[in-house]
Amino acid sequence: MVQRMYRMIKEISPDAKLIIATSESQVANIRSQIGEAEISIEPDRRDTFPAIALATSYLQEKCGVEADDTVVVCPIDPYTDKSYFEMISMLDQEAKKGCSLTLMGIEPTYPSAKYGYIIPESVYLVDKVKSFKEKPSEKEAEALIKQHALWNGGVFAFKLSYVLNIAERQYGSSAYDFLFNHYSSLPKISFDYAIVEKETDIKVVRYNGEWKDLGTWNTLTEAMEDAVSGNAKVEKCTNTHVINELKIPLIALGLENVAVAATPDGILVTDKHQSSYLKDYVDDQRPMVEKKAWGKFEVLDYQVSNDGSSRSLTKHLRIKAGEQISYQRHKHRSKTWVIVEGEGEVILDDEVRSVCRGDTVIVPVGVKHASRALTDLHMIEVQVGDKLMEEDDECFDWDWTAKDRYNRWLTLGLMTDELKKLSSDQIESAFCSDLHFGTGGIRAVMGAGTNKMNSYTVAKTTQGLSDYLNQRFTEPSVIIAYDTRHQSREFAIKAASVFEHNRIKVFLFPRPVPTPMLSFAVRRMDASAGVVITASHNSKEYNGYKVYDDRGCQITDEAPKEIHKYIRLVGWQSFDYKDCFAGYIHKELCDSYIDEVIRASYIDAAEKTISILYTPLHGTGYRLVAETFHRAGFKNVDTVPGQEQPDGDFPTCPNPNPEEPEVLAFAYDYARKIDADIIIATDPDCDRIGVSAKVRGDEYRVLNPNEVGVLILDFICDQGKRYPNPVFMKTIVTTSMAEKIAVECGCRVINTLTGFKYIGEQIDKLRSDETFIFAMEESCGYLSNETVRDKDGVNAALLIAMVAEYYKRKNMTLFDRMEELYEEYGYYLNTQHSFRFDGREGILHMNAIMKRFTWPMKNFDGLQLISGIDYSNGVYGLPASEVREYRFSDGSRFIVRPSGTEQKLKVYIETVGKSREDLNEKEGIIIKEIRKILKVL
Repeated sequence: MVQRMYRMIKEISPDAKLIIATSESQVANIRSQIGEAEISIEPDRRDTFPAIALATSYLQEKCGVEADDTVVVCPIDPYTDKSYFEMISMLDQEAKKGCSLTLMGIEPTYPSAKYGYIIPESVYLVDKVKSFKEKPSEKEAEALIKQHALWNGGVFAFKLSYVLNIAERQYGSSAYDFLFNHYSSLPKISFDYAIVEKETDIKVVRYNGEWKDLGTWNTLTEAMEDAVSGNAKVEKCTNTHVINELKIPLIALGLENVAVAATPDGILVTDKHQSSYLKDYVDDQRPMVEKKAWGKFEVLDYQVSNDGSSRSLTKHLRIKAGEQISYQRHKHRSKTWVIVEGEGEVILDDEVRSVCRGDTVIVPVGVKHASRALTDLHMIEVQVGDKLMEEDDECFDWDWTAKDRYNRWLTLGLMTDELKKLSSDQIESAFCSDLHFGTGGIRAVMGAGTNKMNSYTVAKTTQGLSDYLNQRFTEPSVIIAYDTRHQSREFAIKAASVFEHNRIKVFLFPRPVPTPMLSFAVRRMDASAGVVITASHNSKEYNGYKVYDDRGCQITDEAPKEIHKYIRLVGWQSFDYKDCFAGYIHKELCDSYIDEVIRASYIDAAEKTISILYTPLHGTGYRLVAETFHRAGFKNVDTVPGQEQPDGDFPTCPNPNPEEPEVLAFAYDYARKIDADIIIATDPDCDRIGVSAKVRGDEYRVLNPNEVGVLILDFICDQGKRYPNPVFMKTIVTTSMAEKIAVECGCRVINTLTGFKYIGEQIDKLRSDETFIFAMEESCGYLSNETVRDKDGVNAALLIAMVAEYYKRKNMTLFDRMEELYEEYGYYLNTQHSFRFDGREGILHMNAIMKRFTWPMKNFDGLQLISGIDYSNGVYGLPASEVREYRFSDGSRFIVRPSGTEQKLKVYIETVGKSREDLNEKEGIIIKEIRKILKVL
């Protein structure tokens, strides 16, 4: 009703200044319905005159309304048509003419004892009021109607100064602060008794349109389209309406002229004609469901001890993401919070800790406490005490902002020099939250702050991981690797010192090594876990921290959640530990790794004539890849000048991502100079590769990541027909073309969620009679080496070199073979689009966007959608994941998912056709429609 009244008035009078007068308990409910409306809050329950006086003063002092401006007061409970709101303008005209008070009178449709009556002097549209009659009997009402009396609709119009002058006389002041602060002591009196019945200069405007007072259950049922609302059955009933808001079923049998309402606040069964007397029987009682500014709560249970000395109250609190419960303490009650869904933060006596599902927080009597939701947060609250009342609330100020975290760092002496250089905006960015530990570990821009990569966040993460490992292993051990980025070695040593402080045996690689070597080392050395300090292919500002389990797999699913819980329990401390650790990884392990890579890369004994130009992009592949090529028999290998040495600034490739074509373009001039057949690039931690190959003459072109994988798969399928029960693995966002090839070659295909970590898990689950032959993902990740459980750039570089050598012997380029595959299996175009959403608001925005992707969904400008898959429900035996996939009738599809390491939404589009001509057009149509859903340009 509030929404309808508000909307209709705005439609008729767009420039009208609207305020809503209501009690504090209704504010959150109204905010949730109509947003940031002006609200005059009544501090206590009085009556209509004090409420109107307070609201009128609010209009003058808070909204700038002038003394001669017209104020119109409307109740929110009538059900009317548009003409009702158009009639309000007539009240405004009469007030401007100088009439002290103008009312709206409703033409009666029947004699009713429920309403007050206005008796005008005549039957004109606008006329003076002769007298009033408050709620007469039906017989009296019938006589009044014959005198052309009107129902009092509770609509008043007056000049603003009119009511304020009366308030000044009656209360001694009409100032807003005075009225608000003394509101509880103001006399309870209605506007009718205080003003209307005493005023002589009063007019009434007749209204004869649709009007129903929905203030009673009887009139509310008249406006209901259906006799039943909610989980209810009505059988053998006459003129009976049932509303059931409860979860339990309700059945009404053989009733006549009855209204039934079952709500969390109580159950009403009333004869309709008696419903207007309900307020006489309802005491002020505790609400069972109540909306608040932060969300809402539902009372689940209320108990009183036998002697009445103790009470317990159990609530289900739902706190909206980004909202908070105020900082408070109680003298007479304790609380226990059990988190059942979502993530947030709580404060206990100025100490902040993170919470998530499964956590329990005990709040003793007298302890200051508050909670804040980072995502939608559900928790069960149990209050116990001798008094359970709001008067027991003592509220305090608490700064949830980044400034508080910033001050804590200053107190601890953490990175003080860097902190003092930060501007206000930089403080907000650096301390707006803690880094979230997920399946990708943590990854962020380096710098000071809880939301940045630095020695403190590395140490805190390591402490949480240490606690996790010490709970799972009797004598845990950890292997640490790191890449060539700035501070990677420092972060690795800091992590090692924290592990050792927690009595965990540590082994550290003595120099930067490829990430897949960590996976290999964890397996070969039977370690409990592995940690690699890397930000993979991100720009120089970033660094990260990834964790591998005792199988050498990057952690997935429950493990990250458990580790995150331990990290959140780590208190504020400086982690000022001595740098020392158990030992370094020996060179023999590196040699064993190279042996396994060569064995798994289908290297034959024939002479290798292909010319390879390799670039490590200033990363960890600079020694190992070259040595592996040499030992595998590839003698004609050069490195790109200027990119061969480690450098955390990545001076020749600010974005060292082999997925980006321009990264490979840097090598073209030198490739032409040495007449290279193929250019191979590995990213800084050497787990991904990019490939560019000669087309004809001195022209080079980049093979997209899906094409690289398809070429390797096709080659392995041809080479590996001797293997029993071959298995091929790919992620759901990887090209469907690969699946076609694998199936035709007799492979079992396993699809996983996005991320090579899920492929690593699947390798461990293979049956003993199955043979893993190859795995790929669309983001430049490949593996044929089953002794590693992650994508491997060294392995992939050797594979693609062998594929190029194989076809060079046939006088073919890689593009020649790729064209043959397109002709055989159809043309595929796979593209990826990223949309970044920064800050805390960005997280909330991404969550809201994902909810827009539902099924069914309208077709995309001529492309017919035939199915939608919501992976959050755990389909196809995959873990539940916030991923949506939509498929078109021609075989095209798109997938939307949040990034696991950054605040991005990623969109993967695959278009399919019999020729290249229409692929780009289809892709353009799909991304255009997706942008509309995302509401980005």
